[in-house]
Amino acid sequence: MLYNYTFRLRSVGNVLDEITVLVEKYRAKEIFDDLDTWPSNSRWAKDFCKGMIERGLNERVVWSINAKANHLLDFEMLKVMKRAGCRLLKIGVESASDETLRRIRKGETTAQIRNAVKLCHEAGLTVHLTAMLGYPWETRADVLNTIHFIRSLKPDSAQFSIVTPYPGTELYEQSIENSWFTIDPHEWDLFDMSRPVLRTEGMLPDDVVRLCEEAWKSIYFDCHFIWRQIFKIRSLSQLKLLYRGGKSVMATHVAGLKHRRAVRKSHNEFQES
Repeated sequence: MLYNYTFRLRSVGNVLDEITVLVEKYRAKEIFDDLDTWPSNSRWAKDFCKGMIERGLNERVVWSINAKANHLLDFEMLKVMKRAGCRLLKIGVESASDETLRRIRKGETTAQIRNAVKLCHEAGLTVHLTAMLGYPWETRADVLNTIHFIRSLKPDSAQFSIVTPYPGTELYEQSIENSWFTIDPHEWDLFDMSRPVLRTEGMLPDDVVRLCEEAWKSIYFDCHFIWRQIFKIRSLSQLKLLYRGGKSVMATHVAGLKHRRAVRKSHNEFQES
C-alpha cells in the first residue's frame, strides 16, 4: 500500500557504518529497526548478520526487528540472527482465524505462526506478539479464540489493538462499501485505536473495548507469564526494566482503555439526557 509493493534497501555496509556510529559515539546499547518487515530470508539479511559478527558489533549492541512469521521458518538463519546480536522479534499475529488472515491478505497461516514462535524460542530469541480485535465479521467467540491463541504461544510480551482501517487500505474501502463505519470515515481524530470505529458481529463497541482490556490482562496477569519473567531476571537493571514495563502496561493500556470507556459512557449519558 505504502510503496506500491516495491522498496529499496540501504546497503549493508551503510547500515553497519551507522550502527558503529551509534555504538561508538552515542553508546547505544540496543537498536530497533522499524522497517515494516525485516527481510529475514534475503541475501541482505545474511550479509548484515555476517557483518555484525565480523565487526564485533554483536558483542556491543543488541537489535530488534519487525518480522512476519512465514519468514521465520529457517531455524539455522534464526540462530545466525541470534549470534549476530538479534534480541527481539515483533511478530504480527493479528488473528487466530485463518479465514481472517486470508481476508486481510496476511500471507501466512496460524500453523506457520505457531511454528515460527516455537523456532524463535528454541533459537533463544525474545518474541513480542501483536493482534487486532474487532474485525467487522468477527464474533465474540472469534475474539476469545484469538486471545486464547496468543496465550497458548507463550510470548515474552504481547499487545492488543482495536481494528482501525486506515485510509488507502482495502479494509477502509470495504468498510465504506458495506457501511461498517460507526463514525464519519473522515473524522481522523477517532482513528487512534482506542475505540472501535467499525460494526462487529453481535458485539457493541464497549464489548470490543472490554475484550481488549481482558486480552491485556490475560497475558500480563497470568501467573505463568509472571513467573517466566521473574526467572529471566539476571541483574538489577533487568528488574528495574521489568518494573517499568509493568507500570506502562497498567497505566497506559489497561487503565487507559478503562478510562476512555468511562469517558465515552458519560458522554453518551449526557447526550441522552
